[in-house]
This record gives sequence, C-alpha cells and structure tokens, in this order.
Amino acid sequence: MKTQPITCATIVALLLFAGGCCHGFDRHPVTVSLGPAFQQHPPLIEVHIFAANAQESHEWETVPMSEYWGRNRLERSRHESDRVTFTFGPNKPQSQVFSPEIKPKEWNDLWSKWEKQNATNLFIMASLPSDPNQPFPDKNGSEDARRLVIPIDKCKWENKEQPFDVVLTPGKVELRTPMKQK
Repeated sequence: MKTQPITCATIVALLLFAGGCCHGFDRHPVTVSLGPAFQQHPPLIEVHIFAANAQESHEWETVPMSEYWGRNRLERSRHESDRVTFTFGPNKPQSQVFSPEIKPKEWNDLWSKWEKQNATNLFIMASLPSDPNQPFPDKNGSEDARRLVIPIDKCKWENKEQPFDVVLTPGKVELRTPMKQK
C-alpha cells in the first residue's frame, strides 16, 4: 500500500475548511459618537485613537488614565503623530469617523505605520467628564471607564475590516460592535 505525505498546504486547507482562522492584522474603520446623555449639552471630550503592539499594549493598558489626561502628560504627547484625535463639545459633530472614505491619506498612513509595528490592539482613550468629588478610579485596560482596548486580530471579528462603533457615555467608553462568537 502506498501512502501520500501530508503537506503544509493540505493542513492549512483542512484548517480553513474546518473553520480555522488565520490570525493577523486587520484595519478597522472607527466611528465615535456621543451617547444620548451627552447630546443635549455636549461636554468637551477629547478622544485619542491609536494602535500598539503586544509589548506597548501592556504599557498603554496600565498607564493611569488620571495621569494620561493630567496636565503636561508625556505619554499623551509622545505619540501625537501616531494617533487620530477627535474633539467633541458644543458646535462639534456628535459623531466622528476615522475611515478610508473620510480621511484616506491619514487612514492609510496610520494603519501602514501600525501594521509595520505589528499592532495587536486599538486603543480609544477619552477624557470623559466626571464629578470632581467622585473622579473615575484608575484601573487597568478596558476596566478603566476612559479607556477601551480592542483586539484587531481578524479572527476576533465577523467581517474583514469590521467597522467599530464606539459610544461615549457618562459612565464609560463603550464598544457597540459585537465580537465574533466562538
């Protein structure tokens, strides 16, 4: 009896056919909108969007947000050219979009840079207003109400370049786009 060797291509084909996923980087359009509680009287909110690789992600997930948004914060200015900044408030759009249709050059430049850095997560940092007597507590990762960490691995999302819908509420930055069910 003659046996056939199993090739790498055969294994890959079987994994893909069986529903396996090819992990990797994917670009995602991002829409950030004010939630209903902010729409009548929009407060001044600054939002930063940037991507980081696994090593940098750990740093960005643990930086205290009260320090990040504090006066003269080095982390905030360190990557100014590597991020998108949205400003919400009176006389500003209540929904803002970072996509290839709206900002093609900035989109391509930033995602190309993030891809070269082997980015694994997209960060949405928002200077949400809080009661001075009860400021937001500093927490790690997305547990902090002012920070959203979104994996950009294409296996995590239903569609290629899945648009991310992010809403700013008084209590937190929320991702409304559901992740892929396992």
